[in-house]
Amino acid sequence: MSPTTKKASRARLKVFGVLWVIILLNYIDRATLSIAIPFISQDLHITPEAKGWIMGTFFWTYLIFQIPGGWLLDKFGPRRIITICAALWGLAQAAIGLARGGMSMGILRLGLGAFEAPAAPAGSKLNANWLPASERARGATFVDMAGSFGTAVGGVLVTAVIGLFGSWRWAFVATGLLTLVVAVFYFFYVRDVPEDHSGVNEAELAHIRGEVATEEVADSTGPLPTVFDYARSMSFWGLWLGRLGWALVWWGIISWSPSYRLFTNEGVARV
Repeated sequence: MSPTTKKASRARLKVFGVLWVIILLNYIDRATLSIAIPFISQDLHITPEAKGWIMGTFFWTYLIFQIPGGWLLDKFGPRRIITICAALWGLAQAAIGLARGGMSMGILRLGLGAFEAPAAPAGSKLNANWLPASERARGATFVDMAGSFGTAVGGVLVTAVIGLFGSWRWAFVATGLLTLVVAVFYFFYVRDVPEDHSGVNEAELAHIRGEVATEEVADSTGPLPTVFDYARSMSFWGLWLGRLGWALVWWGIISWSPSYRLFTNEGVARV
């Protein structure tokens, strides 16, 4: 039976399922502090100014390590890099639960941001390696959805753990250890390319590799865009400014909403 007539395996869907869980935990881990910060500030006597500093440290390293993270993914592949990074950010997350002050918590958040940075680029890398051109938009949307879902379910999960154990510390330890477990599973199941995966049969490989779009081949022979090309592109600026506006509102709400309480006797909302 030829590869075109044999029923294709569906290993690529399982790989993206594991990737989806990694991205889900990526967002749960980063959002845990936002949910737990009211309890942390009371326990460790952290001021509102210090809370802002602790929350902001994550985004500085998350921003800076995007570029080296992408370079490492290209050089060593998403399987090894994400396994290592997920294990390290899981350890950093669990260690936050052992922090005794704002300084140590801020430093650990720096590590969390650095190690989480390659996760989203890894999704793009696996999307290009594992999906035919006709399925890549759905793959990117599926992975991106994990972030929003992780933020939503993270609030419920973290609140439940805090309520169950009566301590904010267990929320970090539990989510960090869960990330470690999934990192191990990710390493043993995910492969950088479908040719290396034992669950991919010839029919599925033909499906993935048989749709190399002609425009991709044509584009690969042309010159790469320069910085000036991006600077003149209205699409680039629209995308960049739109993303900036979204991030300011979204992460502002996600980071600070749990810290707001309504004092009805005063009639005002205070932090």
